[in-house]
Amino acid sequence: MLAGCQAPTESEEGARDEPAGSVVVENCGEDKEIVSPARRILTTDASITMIALAVGGAENIAGVTTVTDRHLLENACGEAAAGLDYITPDVASMETMLGANPDLVFSGWGYGLSDSTGVTPDALAKHDIDSYLLSDSCRGDAATILGTDPWDSLRTDLENVGRIVGHADRGEAAAADIGTRLGVLREAPQASNPPGVLVFDSASDGVFAPGGVGTPNAIVEAAGGKNVLADVEERWTTASWESLAAHPADAIVFVDYPAYKLADKIAQLRENPSTRDSPAVREGRFVNIPYGMWTEGPLNIDAAELVRKGLESYGLVPDSDIEPGMSVAELGVDGNDWAG
Repeated sequence: MLAGCQAPTESEEGARDEPAGSVVVENCGEDKEIVSPARRILTTDASITMIALAVGGAENIAGVTTVTDRHLLENACGEAAAGLDYITPDVASMETMLGANPDLVFSGWGYGLSDSTGVTPDALAKHDIDSYLLSDSCRGDAATILGTDPWDSLRTDLENVGRIVGHADRGEAAAADIGTRLGVLREAPQASNPPGVLVFDSASDGVFAPGGVGTPNAIVEAAGGKNVLADVEERWTTASWESLAAHPADAIVFVDYPAYKLADKIAQLRENPSTRDSPAVREGRFVNIPYGMWTEGPLNIDAAELVRKGLESYGLVPDSDIEPGMSVAELGVDGNDWAG
């Protein structure tokens, strides 16, 4: 990832002085003509920003919003990320977005675009601002969403955004790297019965966790596990504690972000009668992965590799020679004692 996030080379910089043209990309089922290279892109969220950086777009980014895990972003992308203009860690209003004077907003539904706030592609277009939506956030009927492979969505976005920033070759190379590493994961020795994995975001009356649609489910499957909520045809759902008792997890992977401490989440699991006797909780089989690795972006493959090594350490899948692209130390989160 570090190589993919580096600033453009001198020859690439020269290419930016050429007159702007346009590219046509398919985005959320629609063919969109977008000025290329887009010279002032506003990105929202760490994972979306990492897509732009991974394809050589550091010099194209005019500003970044809604990044709560800047530490992860800078660990993954180094100086390219450290030099960005972090406008606000919050969801940006239309006024804030216009203040960055972008020619394109790279965001997604739930990542900065919302009907409730009025920040939508149509609203941006009224200000002559193009938009490109994260593919994993696309709206659509259930059949269409269920039929979409999140890994294909990621590779599509890498290739499309590479073209938008004027570095199609970088986009193709980044997409190919994801495909190669995914192939290694899939070819690794597998358990005869994949271990059940619960991806735990947060909990109160129920547990907020991903269903069988979208990136988190794809990460668990690539790691050699089975999402215990895979039968739920939603990206995210609030599962009752009782339903988790009926589907006890062999391992639990936490989504780490500042609002909820790891120790508090573990305490909830150990105190609740529906989960305290599950194999994962009883044996302390926990893995902690930052939020920015669960939303569609280049670090999804690193997350899958890390979850795989966690499952291996607990004896839930056979050992392999897979080496994660990011080390546990680079994640900057608590836990992960399995890494030694």
